[in-house]
Amino acid sequence: MIKTTVVVRRLCPAFGLVVAVEALAIFACTGHESTEQATTAIRGVIRDMDGNVVDQATVQLYNSSSTDAMLTTQTNTTGGYIFSVIEPGDYEVLVTAPDATEVVPPNPRHVTVTPGETAPSDFLLALSTVSFAEHVQPVFASSCTGCHDGTEPSVGLSLAAGAAYANTVGVPSSELVAMRRIEPDKPDESYLVRKLQGTHMTVGGAGKRMPIGIPPVAEQEIRLIRRWIAEGALNN
Repeated sequence: MIKTTVVVRRLCPAFGLVVAVEALAIFACTGHESTEQATTAIRGVIRDMDGNVVDQATVQLYNSSSTDAMLTTQTNTTGGYIFSVIEPGDYEVLVTAPDATEVVPPNPRHVTVTPGETAPSDFLLALSTVSFAEHVQPVFASSCTGCHDGTEPSVGLSLAAGAAYANTVGVPSSELVAMRRIEPDKPDESYLVRKLQGTHMTVGGAGKRMPIGIPPVAEQEIRLIRRWIAEGALNN
């Protein structure tokens, strides 16, 4: 039911004037309303065993009758993904496990979607041991060695392969001597983590968030470094 105000103009016989009269008109909508059609979709959230949402995880959608992925997406910052506006039917959802994690089976996961339904398909990731050589050093190589490498690295800190471990674990930071660059078992007390997170100023640090001039290190990779530190910051 829609209510609206309309203006009716009529002739006033006494003065020969046209008078505008406001009237409240009520119109009944019978079959002419626009309706939003329900979307057929698959939606899910990916978390690890610690309850953290996992961003930038790759998720693929397969038709049960095909071996080629129909659609590919990545989880957002809330760990969510969605395959929308798909046809009703049977599908397989496959998650590619990020570094140092394993997808709790089943993976791929069978999902049947009926017309107008948004079918849920959440995933859980089990955590495996983080390796300095396999998981942490590649983060340094991709995001840090542009400045922290060579014969004269920034602030005297080389994060190149073969040097990064000795230059970080148990070594005081040049910007905040009271805090070590990597404090084994204590991610929040590791200055390198603070610099990557951009929280270094809250503990008396200095300078800008690292890295400079390129996008920040992904939260997923920072969590990986934090896990490695919490596991003892081993040279593994």
